[in-house]
Amino acid sequence: MLDRNIIHEKFRYKTNEFNFRLGFLEETTVEKQVLFTRIDRWKNILRNYCKLDHNNSIMIHMNQISLDVFAIYFAAIECDINLVDNNPDLLIHNIADTELLDLKFANTKNYNYFDLADLKFNKQVEYEQQGTSKIYGFTNSALEKHVKKIAKSLNITGNVLHTKLKNKSIFTDFFLPSLTKQTECHLALGYNDMDLGIDKIAHVVQKCAIDCVCLPSIQAIDTLRYHSERRGIDIENLKMFFFDENAVVQTNKIADTQYKDEYAKVPKMFNIDGKILKDNEELYFKFNSAVDESVAKVKVDIMNTYLHKKFNKKITKWGTLDELYDLEDSLIIFRNL
Repeated sequence: MLDRNIIHEKFRYKTNEFNFRLGFLEETTVEKQVLFTRIDRWKNILRNYCKLDHNNSIMIHMNQISLDVFAIYFAAIECDINLVDNNPDLLIHNIADTELLDLKFANTKNYNYFDLADLKFNKQVEYEQQGTSKIYGFTNSALEKHVKKIAKSLNITGNVLHTKLKNKSIFTDFFLPSLTKQTECHLALGYNDMDLGIDKIAHVVQKCAIDCVCLPSIQAIDTLRYHSERRGIDIENLKMFFFDENAVVQTNKIADTQYKDEYAKVPKMFNIDGKILKDNEELYFKFNSAVDESVAKVKVDIMNTYLHKKFNKKITKWGTLDELYDLEDSLIIFRNL
């Protein structure tokens, strides 16, 4: 059964100056037992404060991650709570309340992470894990086998930097397998704005001698390359893991990793101001400025005629989104439309 026992005996977590919990006891360099204490604490929060039962579902939407986020995931798994990426019974997030509406979360029961992070409990949760939860579509036993299989081929050494875990494949194919490996230490970060955030990540890569970094998309990898070159940071031997084409990809040849957007030219062909977004097998269209619904449908139909002939694909959802939302948040908004 998959639980905290998959975590390597020599697990260490190290904070950094950009982590949002910097200065708290659990955000220093800690070993496995501190993480286990945090897992037990979050089990209390999920069951006794949030009142979640073993058949309920939870979605975790964190732009910035920390040791606590590690603990929340394991607490949910050990309470047999389903982990999902849409339509949850409860959402735990660290975004401003004003963003809940934009991200289509306003009608979902939710708690901000900071409203839960420092709740106190005097007793342990007595719930005994049954292994019945679904974890992003996996049964517990199937995910345990999957993690062990992936870990065998996962080339991880030294210091490992985790960023956003919003893509479920990053969680199942990198985060969990990485915790089974012996490393120097794990670090965690995240970002709201991709450009500004990854500039800080490039700094941490240099300052903390990061050997492996996981980013949510190839676009983020491309941005990391740019800021590393600008800062004069050598990332030739940095092992990078990212989500692309329905799988987690690993590369340490940064020069060979280029973001190629095969759909970028389509809107320009028809003089349409916007961008096609790819979400696994789905295509969405993000208009750069507000467009009347009837006009938007005509424009999407025009692009779909071409997309069907060229790629056997079509745009299934469209809308106008704030430019401040990065790729991951934009995809989440469209999934919830």
